[in-house]
Amino acid sequence: MTLSALPEWLVATRESLRDELASLSEDEALLFAQSTEALRDAPYRVYPLGERPGEAALLTGLLSLRLYVMHEALNPLVTSEHAVASARRLTLFLVERERRERSAHAERQRAAAHAERDGRASRAGRHGPAAPDLVGLRYDTLAALNPPPPALLQAACAHGEGTSEAAAAAEGGQARGASLHAADDPLAPESVGALVTRWEAARAAESFGTYLRKKLAQNLDFFRHGFSLPAYWWRRRRIRRALTPALLGNPVVMETYFAIEQVGPIIDGFVFRARGSKLGRAAGVADFAFLYMQMADELVDNLVHHLGAEGVLGLVSEYYPRSLRSALLIPFENLSDDALRAAGLAPETPIPKYRVTFSGLMALLTDLRALLLAETQRAEAAGYAGVASELQDFFHHCFGTYLDELYLPAIAGRARTLDQLPLADVQWHFFRKNNLVMMRYMALRARLTGLDPAAHGLSLQRWGYLLATFQVFDDMKDVWVDFGFQPNYALQSAATLFPDEYAWLGEHLALASGGTEAPAGVTRDEVTWLNAKVPRTILHAFRLSRLMALFCFDYLALYAWDHRWRKNWMGRYRAFNPEGPAESAARTWLSEARAEAATGHPAVDTFFAVGRALTSAGDAVTGEERLAFLLDAVAYEHAGAVYRATLPSPRAFYRYATLRMMLPAREKVRLLRRFLRRHADAVRVGIAGLRGMGGPEAPQARALARALETMLEGRSPRAVSPEDELSRL
Repeated sequence: MTLSALPEWLVATRESLRDELASLSEDEALLFAQSTEALRDAPYRVYPLGERPGEAALLTGLLSLRLYVMHEALNPLVTSEHAVASARRLTLFLVERERRERSAHAERQRAAAHAERDGRASRAGRHGPAAPDLVGLRYDTLAALNPPPPALLQAACAHGEGTSEAAAAAEGGQARGASLHAADDPLAPESVGALVTRWEAARAAESFGTYLRKKLAQNLDFFRHGFSLPAYWWRRRRIRRALTPALLGNPVVMETYFAIEQVGPIIDGFVFRARGSKLGRAAGVADFAFLYMQMADELVDNLVHHLGAEGVLGLVSEYYPRSLRSALLIPFENLSDDALRAAGLAPETPIPKYRVTFSGLMALLTDLRALLLAETQRAEAAGYAGVASELQDFFHHCFGTYLDELYLPAIAGRARTLDQLPLADVQWHFFRKNNLVMMRYMALRARLTGLDPAAHGLSLQRWGYLLATFQVFDDMKDVWVDFGFQPNYALQSAATLFPDEYAWLGEHLALASGGTEAPAGVTRDEVTWLNAKVPRTILHAFRLSRLMALFCFDYLALYAWDHRWRKNWMGRYRAFNPEGPAESAARTWLSEARAEAATGHPAVDTFFAVGRALTSAGDAVTGEERLAFLLDAVAYEHAGAVYRATLPSPRAFYRYATLRMMLPAREKVRLLRRFLRRHADAVRVGIAGLRGMGGPEAPQARALARALETMLEGRSPRAVSPEDELSRL
């Protein structure tokens, strides 16, 4: 390949680092070369920051290379201690160059903006608004969502064949990475909130023509998908006929497979724009692979539950050694009943979810593996080259994310449990577990439908982040289940940023389980309880999800994202969460809090019940974001009351009903003002109750009362701090 045929980011990166690459050791230089080749062959893992080809090529190259090295080579259980030592040094090398180029980009933007203002002033005698720096904003967002993981970069050699060279690299990483801690935490609420605000402003600045083009593309996608559905459903029936009787006979397996069947046509229709084969049976390989991954996930989770991390690591060393990995299509495919007995686990031990024993689940997986092999051979014979290799990479990456959860606790000495790990290190794990798994799956699916994944790179990245946003609310639903032993967006944020809320979750763990031996998922009643009792944690989860969405979603993805949030957290009616028991701590709390508000209107009672709880949260309750959160809490319990407040504006009704998560806080505050003014008499009763509150919550309660009075008067609320209220007393 000639230099002119190389991607712009690769040319720019090599040219910029020509002299500095000589300072790298032989191992680091080799890893750099391997990483650039891997990104050249899988361009959907390159994150273009500019609007046009070649724009911000160097920053794009540095960031994409750093993310590739960081997400592929920092776990010694997946690679080796020697490889990890090189990856740590190269990651820190790229981080420094990245930040240097980001500073240079900011200087260029300031100079260009200054020159543009001077030009406009000389021509028209006035200044206009500057265009948002989308390159800088995209970089800042990706850098915040994928920060350098300090524990991974500074870990001592604690596993495998640790060498003195690797130990020295770890110590060197600590010295060179000290600046990672000096900077503000990019995952802190203020940092994430600032990025959300910048994206809202950037989206608001879009021209009407840009909006129209996006909406037209969305409608074309819907029509194209609708006309393609008959072909997709016919293909689905062809593929399903290949399933074995044992798989067809397990209802949980088929329930899981049915969900996968539904997702496949959506990906083909909306990610690949219905351009691939709609009838070919080869797409079944992707369906069967995803089913195997889901079932194997349950097997590994139960192995960890019964054997512990050390027991599973013992199985890894014997049945998944590095010398054997290239010969295995699927990790642990060689696991047997005898292997379980030798590890101290009876094969007859049940796996409740699939209603089978360990031995039974392994038999089902053996059936599915044989089916995968047969369908893969059929696909390659039909001309889909490289499927087996890509399938193997997919399975080994998925298993690598399980190994992450065995490795991470060993390097985070201050953490006691898996849900208390440093945020940046867990964010690294979540990107591997969500984004990369989904992108690898979709790239495999593209090949099986006759497409080149490189032609759909942005769509693969967008839908990878869509899965990540789904993980956020799934984790919120699992705060009781994951507490103490599972990485979880909400729990990780609470443990790191809001320890008092993490403690509250631990104190109410048994109460939330409803008397069962194991804690269950969050019920519909508990959503409002959690909104009121751990609001900073829930709000931070909202912010993270909104940042991902505003950063990269098109309108179609925004609608899908909003719909899933409403089904999981934003709406009680027909929610995916289960109904709770008739008597529960959550119901008792809400009933008592409504009775205490006693405004005479159910929706307003709920508003003040949650509002009173928020006054003890420890931060200001009168900011726009917190008031918007209050509106959403009311809408969860009383959707009709909030929808009626949008009328007579069809646009306001439509936006709140279908794009609730995307709406900026200011728009929700305007809707809250309408809701309050519709029920002004009941609201005044609630305000009087707030003013009568005593104790340490009194300043916050009075600040909220004053803000609500201002809204009743038809004016925008001014943020009032508790200190202001104390000064009035």
